Amino acid sequence: MTERASRSGLLALAALALASCATAPVSKGPAVAELPREIALKNPGFETAMPANSSCAPGWGCSAHSDLSSFTFTLDATGPAEGAASFRVQRVKREPWALVLQAVEDARLRGKRLRFSLSVRTEDVAEGAGIFMVAQNAGGTSITHDKALLKGTTPWTRQSLEFVVPEATQIFEVGVTLEGPGRVWIDAARLEILSP
Repeated sequence: MTERASRSGLLALAALALASCATAPVSKGPAVAELPREIALKNPGFETAMPANSSCAPGWGCSAHSDLSSFTFTLDATGPAEGAASFRVQRVKREPWALVLQAVEDARLRGKRLRFSLSVRTEDVAEGAGIFMVAQNAGGTSITHDKALLKGTTPWTRQSLEFVVPEATQIFEVGVTLEGPGRVWIDAARLEILSP
Protein backbone atom coordinates (compact mmCIF):
# COMPACT_ATOMS: atom_id res chain seq x y z
CA MET A 1 0.00 0.00 0.00
CA THR A 2 1.37 3.42 -0.90
CA GLU A 3 1.79 6.12 1.72
CA ARG A 4 -0.83 8.23 -0.09
CA ALA A 5 -3.37 5.34 -0.13
CA SER A 6 -2.67 4.60 3.52
CA ARG A 7 -3.15 8.26 4.46
CA SER A 8 -6.40 8.39 2.45
CA GLY A 9 -7.67 5.33 4.27
CA LEU A 10 -6.87 6.84 7.66
CA LEU A 11 -8.56 10.12 6.71
CA ALA A 12 -11.65 8.22 5.55
CA LEU A 13 -11.69 6.28 8.83
CA ALA A 14 -11.37 9.50 10.82
CA ALA A 15 -14.20 11.11 8.85
CA LEU A 16 -16.39 8.07 9.48
CA ALA A 17 -15.64 8.10 13.17
CA LEU A 18 -16.55 11.78 13.35
CA ALA A 19 -19.85 11.10 11.63
CA SER A 20 -20.66 8.20 13.92
CA CYS A 21 -19.71 10.02 17.13
CA ALA A 22 -23.20 11.44 17.50
CA THR A 23 -24.70 7.95 17.81
CA ALA A 24 -21.89 5.98 19.45
CA PRO A 25 -22.32 5.01 23.11
CA VAL A 26 -20.05 7.06 25.36
CA SER A 27 -18.18 5.57 28.31
CA LYS A 28 -17.72 8.29 30.90
CA GLY A 29 -14.99 8.02 33.50
CA PRO A 30 -15.76 7.73 37.21
CA ALA A 31 -16.53 10.93 39.14
CA VAL A 32 -13.64 10.36 41.57
CA ALA A 33 -10.30 12.03 40.89
CA GLU A 34 -8.22 8.84 40.95
CA LEU A 35 -7.98 6.97 37.67
CA PRO A 36 -8.41 3.19 37.59
CA ARG A 37 -5.91 0.97 35.77
CA GLU A 38 -8.57 -0.02 33.27
CA ILE A 39 -11.43 1.98 31.76
CA ALA A 40 -14.70 0.05 32.03
CA LEU A 41 -16.03 -0.35 28.50
CA LYS A 42 -19.69 -1.24 28.04
CA ASN A 43 -20.35 -4.89 27.15
CA PRO A 44 -16.64 -5.59 26.41
CA GLY A 45 -17.17 -9.33 25.89
CA PHE A 46 -20.31 -9.02 23.74
CA GLU A 47 -22.21 -11.20 26.21
CA THR A 48 -25.36 -9.05 26.39
CA ALA A 49 -28.16 -10.20 24.08
CA MET A 50 -29.12 -7.90 21.21
CA PRO A 51 -32.67 -6.56 21.60
CA ALA A 52 -35.15 -7.22 18.79
CA ASN A 53 -34.71 -4.84 15.85
CA SER A 54 -31.31 -3.72 17.17
CA SER A 55 -28.58 -2.99 14.64
CA CYS A 56 -25.64 -3.35 17.03
CA ALA A 57 -24.38 -5.00 20.19
CA PRO A 58 -25.57 -3.22 23.36
CA GLY A 59 -23.05 -0.62 24.49
CA TRP A 60 -21.51 -0.31 21.02
CA GLY A 61 -22.27 1.77 17.94
CA CYS A 62 -22.33 0.28 14.44
CA SER A 63 -22.03 2.37 11.30
CA ALA A 64 -21.17 2.01 7.64
CA HIS A 65 -20.05 4.23 4.78
CA SER A 66 -23.57 5.12 3.62
CA ASP A 67 -25.82 2.05 3.89
CA LEU A 68 -25.87 0.16 7.18
CA SER A 69 -27.80 -2.70 5.53
CA SER A 70 -24.68 -3.44 3.48
CA PHE A 71 -23.32 -5.26 6.54
CA THR A 72 -24.78 -7.72 9.02
CA PHE A 73 -23.96 -7.25 12.70
CA THR A 74 -24.60 -10.40 14.72
CA LEU A 75 -23.84 -12.01 18.06
CA ASP A 76 -22.19 -15.38 17.37
CA ALA A 77 -21.95 -18.18 19.94
CA THR A 78 -19.82 -20.36 17.65
CA GLY A 79 -16.25 -20.48 18.97
CA PRO A 80 -15.81 -17.13 20.74
CA ALA A 81 -12.37 -16.06 21.93
CA GLU A 82 -13.70 -15.82 25.50
CA GLY A 83 -17.05 -16.27 27.24
CA ALA A 84 -20.23 -17.35 25.48
CA ALA A 85 -20.31 -15.14 22.37
CA SER A 86 -18.39 -12.88 20.03
CA PHE A 87 -19.63 -10.22 17.62
CA ARG A 88 -19.53 -10.78 13.85
CA VAL A 89 -19.54 -8.19 11.06
CA GLN A 90 -20.03 -9.35 7.46
CA ARG A 91 -20.34 -7.37 4.23
CA VAL A 92 -23.39 -8.39 2.19
CA LYS A 93 -23.54 -5.50 -0.34
CA ARG A 94 -20.95 -3.30 -2.02
CA GLU A 95 -19.98 -0.69 0.57
CA PRO A 96 -16.37 0.15 1.41
CA TRP A 97 -16.37 -0.12 5.19
CA ALA A 98 -18.17 -0.61 8.50
CA LEU A 99 -17.27 0.25 12.09
CA VAL A 100 -18.12 -1.13 15.52
CA LEU A 101 -17.06 1.45 18.09
CA GLN A 102 -17.36 2.89 21.54
CA ALA A 103 -16.66 6.50 22.51
CA VAL A 104 -14.84 7.56 25.68
CA GLU A 105 -15.05 11.04 27.20
CA ASP A 106 -12.91 11.73 30.27
CA ALA A 107 -10.74 14.86 30.52
CA ARG A 108 -8.50 13.11 33.09
CA LEU A 109 -7.17 10.84 30.32
CA ARG A 110 -5.56 13.72 28.41
CA GLY A 111 -1.81 13.20 28.20
CA LYS A 112 -2.10 9.59 29.39
CA ARG A 113 -0.78 6.58 27.47
CA LEU A 114 -3.51 3.99 26.88
CA ARG A 115 -3.68 0.54 25.34
CA PHE A 116 -6.79 -0.64 23.51
CA SER A 117 -6.86 -4.36 22.78
CA LEU A 118 -9.36 -6.72 21.20
CA SER A 119 -9.44 -10.34 20.06
CA VAL A 120 -10.02 -10.48 16.30
CA ARG A 121 -10.70 -13.34 13.87
CA THR A 122 -11.12 -12.87 10.09
CA GLU A 123 -12.43 -14.84 7.15
CA ASP A 124 -11.85 -13.97 3.46
CA VAL A 125 -11.03 -10.33 4.24
CA ALA A 126 -9.80 -8.74 1.03
CA GLU A 127 -8.80 -5.23 2.12
CA GLY A 128 -8.43 -5.27 5.89
CA ALA A 129 -10.12 -5.72 9.25
CA GLY A 130 -8.88 -4.83 12.69
CA ILE A 131 -8.76 -2.34 15.51
CA PHE A 132 -8.66 1.44 15.34
CA MET A 133 -8.74 4.55 17.49
CA VAL A 134 -9.51 8.16 16.65
CA ALA A 135 -9.46 11.25 18.90
CA GLN A 136 -11.37 14.47 18.24
CA ASN A 137 -11.16 17.95 19.72
CA ALA A 138 -14.11 19.99 21.00
CA GLY A 139 -14.88 21.13 17.45
CA GLY A 140 -15.23 17.52 16.25
CA THR A 141 -12.02 17.57 14.21
CA SER A 142 -9.86 14.44 14.20
CA ILE A 143 -6.52 15.16 15.87
CA THR A 144 -5.02 11.67 15.89
CA HIS A 145 -5.95 8.24 14.56
CA ASP A 146 -4.41 4.81 14.11
CA LYS A 147 -5.42 1.33 13.02
CA ALA A 148 -3.97 -2.17 12.63
CA LEU A 149 -5.50 -4.39 9.95
CA LEU A 150 -5.42 -8.10 9.13
CA LYS A 151 -6.14 -9.65 5.71
CA GLY A 152 -7.31 -13.03 4.52
CA THR A 153 -8.42 -15.71 6.98
CA THR A 154 -6.81 -15.61 10.41
CA PRO A 155 -7.46 -17.38 13.74
CA TRP A 156 -8.24 -15.46 16.92
CA THR A 157 -5.49 -12.86 17.30
CA ARG A 158 -5.01 -10.41 20.14
CA GLN A 159 -4.53 -6.98 18.54
CA SER A 160 -3.56 -3.87 20.46
CA LEU A 161 -2.88 -0.19 19.86
CA GLU A 162 -0.99 2.03 22.30
CA PHE A 163 -1.54 5.77 22.07
CA VAL A 164 -1.22 8.98 24.06
CA VAL A 165 -4.46 10.93 24.38
CA PRO A 166 -3.72 14.43 23.02
CA GLU A 167 -4.27 17.31 25.45
CA ALA A 168 -6.86 18.84 23.09
CA THR A 169 -9.02 15.69 23.07
CA GLN A 170 -12.70 16.09 23.86
CA ILE A 171 -13.67 12.52 22.99
CA PHE A 172 -11.99 9.48 21.47
CA GLU A 173 -13.34 6.30 19.94
CA VAL A 174 -12.01 2.76 19.88
CA GLY A 175 -13.29 -0.25 17.98
CA VAL A 176 -12.94 -2.38 14.87
CA THR A 177 -13.28 -1.68 11.16
CA LEU A 178 -14.04 -4.02 8.26
CA GLU A 179 -12.85 -2.62 4.93
CA GLY A 180 -14.08 -4.37 1.80
CA PRO A 181 -15.56 -7.87 1.59
CA GLY A 182 -15.20 -10.59 4.19
CA ARG A 183 -16.12 -11.29 7.80
CA VAL A 184 -14.59 -10.24 11.10
CA TRP A 185 -15.34 -11.47 14.62
CA ILE A 186 -14.41 -9.45 17.70
CA ASP A 187 -14.34 -10.27 21.40
CA ALA A 188 -12.85 -9.34 24.79
CA ALA A 189 -12.25 -5.60 24.43
CA ARG A 190 -10.02 -3.86 26.99
CA LEU A 191 -8.91 -0.26 27.48
CA GLU A 192 -6.01 0.09 29.92
CA ILE A 193 -4.16 3.10 31.33
CA LEU A 194 -0.42 2.50 31.01
CA SER A 195 0.96 5.76 32.43
CA PRO A 196 0.39 6.79 36.06
